[in-house]
Amino acid sequence: MNSCRAPPMAAGCVSHTSSSKSTRLASTSSTCSADQDFFELCKEVNSFLHKTGRNKGFAPTYYYFKALFLFAAAVFFEYRVVTAPTILDGLILGLLFALIGLNIQHDANHGAISRTPWINTLFGFTQDWIGGNSLLWLQQHVAIHHVECNDLDHDKDMLETPLLRFSPLHSKFVWQGLQHLYFVGLEAGYATKVILADWYNLLLNMYEGVPSTMP
Repeated sequence: MNSCRAPPMAAGCVSHTSSSKSTRLASTSSTCSADQDFFELCKEVNSFLHKTGRNKGFAPTYYYFKALFLFAAAVFFEYRVVTAPTILDGLILGLLFALIGLNIQHDANHGAISRTPWINTLFGFTQDWIGGNSLLWLQQHVAIHHVECNDLDHDKDMLETPLLRFSPLHSKFVWQGLQHLYFVGLEAGYATKVILADWYNLLLNMYEGVPSTMP
């Protein structure tokens, strides 16, 4: 994970750095203004990374060995699932895909694996391999979620839903007391969300972001 950097002070924009490119994203949120708490947190994170020797930021050599092991194991079990499928093979393949998605593609599409942009791009394509869409993930997660991270009004990942309650400020339903249990089942259907809902949202231009109500 790269060390924390304070955002620029220019009003109406946030600077997001991916690989070696800096993209300016329009925004009217208060997150664009000076936030002393954020700057203080950046100092603490940078200090911790420096003290622990992690301030170089990018993936060490052993990370690539771990990635190659996950790739090889996923190819092996994907072959087994296609040629002689068993429930156990399917479960192991699902776990391997989850590890690739939550670790490798996530870090790569954040531009955090290497200083070399094409390496991040190459590893980022593993999102497409495991059934996702790297371009939609970049737009939804990096360009939308991280610009308005955990903002209840503007972060689409935090929008109120009767299925899952992400904030004590959201409406509460009785069944949400069990969401830590049925969430696993919802995650198992994530592929359906990617195949159907993501493309539907894309056609409706919903990945443009949640419009700001601030002046």
